[in-house]
Amino acid sequence: MVSYFPKHLSEIYYYRENFETANQCIYFANYVFDNKDSLLINKIQYLVKYNAADTSLVTIKNINYTDNDKTKRVIHPILKKQDQIYYPILYLEPFNAATQKVIGYNIYSNSTPSGLTNDFDIYIIDSKPGKFWDGLAGVNYLPNEWKNGYSKGISINKNKSVIIYWIVIW
Repeated sequence: MVSYFPKHLSEIYYYRENFETANQCIYFANYVFDNKDSLLINKIQYLVKYNAADTSLVTIKNINYTDNDKTKRVIHPILKKQDQIYYPILYLEPFNAATQKVIGYNIYSNSTPSGLTNDFDIYIIDSKPGKFWDGLAGVNYLPNEWKNGYSKGISINKNKSVIIYWIVIW
């Protein structure tokens, strides 16, 4: 599931994970800062590319996050809009800056559906509906066939030389 993650990390990196099934999803995200390989995406097969500010994005969020911020609860009755399929992506919520190894990258935004600044491109490598992790009840804001599933991808900000490799299972 994570074969597309980097084999070696740069000196400046960060990761986030959640394996608590009570949160409706589990995820792993690997942040690589000062990445010199932002053209790496040319070597990877992907299903679709989105912009981080696309208002039609479908995001999977940690239930603790949506419980604390009711505005982050969004119902997605369909995943296809104007002949474009919107595969679910991991919502990349801001983390405590004190725990970052690098301060000042300014990669988060409360004004985009993805949680990232609008200069990020999001590449979906794979996404499928179905039960892929025992103990996950599924989310109630996606269509029935997508109540459970997984999605994996890469978010790239070429301007800031940041790549985020992520996978989410719900």
